[in-house]
Amino acid sequence: MAGSLLDSLDTAVDADAETDWEQEIARRLKDLDSSYPHLVSWSDARRKILGL
Repeated sequence: MAGSLLDSLDTAVDADAETDWEQEIARRLKDLDSSYPHLVSWSDARRKILGL
């Protein structure tokens, strides 16, 4: 069954996908370096979610 599912996947390759991912990664790294977005620790986020 798994083999059939894998065989059914689209085999066409997007030639621009690698470039697009590299640009997206660079954008995200730039955002992190500039402190945008504001990051919070999991413990702080969990406290806010649970209303503690």
